[in-house]
Amino acid sequence: GANESVTMLADGNGDFAEAVGLTMDGKAFGMGKRGQRFSMIVNDGVVKRPYLVSEVRSPELRVLYRHVPEDQRAMGADNARLLQQMMINTVKSGTGTRAQVNGVVVGGKTGTAQSDPARPPYAWFVAFAKDPDVVVAVFIENADVERSDIAGGRLAGPVAKAVIEASR
Repeated sequence: GANESVTMLADGNGDFAEAVGLTMDGKAFGMGKRGQRFSMIVNDGVVKRPYLVSEVRSPELRVLYRHVPEDQRAMGADNARLLQQMMINTVKSGTGTRAQVNGVVVGGKTGTAQSDPARPPYAWFVAFAKDPDVVVAVFIENADVERSDIAGGRLAGPVAKAVIEASR
């Protein structure tokens, strides 16, 4: 799909998904897929397939094409709402407090990897906001900070906050 194409382009050789991958159904996926999975939680358990064009019209304004959403339920709404609340708590009082935006409900999931001293550590943060309705996925690698300071909420959280604020 489109997200895999974006992931493959991220570093030109396809290793990006492996480097930042998260396993779901036995497959690794990068930040694009992570954002899509996260939006499923925000959409009360419904996966909304991404698309670029909603409608095409002729010069006479006759509809030539109209996108039909291909939504699919992936989890129960009650479970999705429980996850939303946990992620809101992460931003309210957990490891994601640096993503707080005044007057906006924000939820998030932090992530950090320091797997091998020979590899650079990385941090990520995926967040959602309500009003504006937005999902943000941030990945930071090779940050100019001490290795011990690499943390998803600490480094990527403020970036997610800035994107949410800019979306208002």
